[in-house]
Amino acid sequence: MVVIVDVPVEIALSRIPEKDHFESKKYLEKVRELFIEMSSREGFVRVDGTLTKEQTHRQVEERVHSLLDNSPLLD
Repeated sequence: MVVIVDVPVEIALSRIPEKDHFESKKYLEKVRELFIEMSSREGFVRVDGTLTKEQTHRQVEERVHSLLDNSPLLD
């Protein structure tokens, strides 16, 4: 399982304390598009990164538990 924590570019930029040339808006928009595309594939899940840390953590926990609960390897 690959967890993609999705955050709109404007929010991502506001969260970066020290920006360098990789954190341009155009670059981050392209990277986000690629990750959103990847999140539709099997084995990838996307969670809302605009929520609080606790809420985002809970989303990840729920996805992991769901995967484990449905795993034939754990029967």
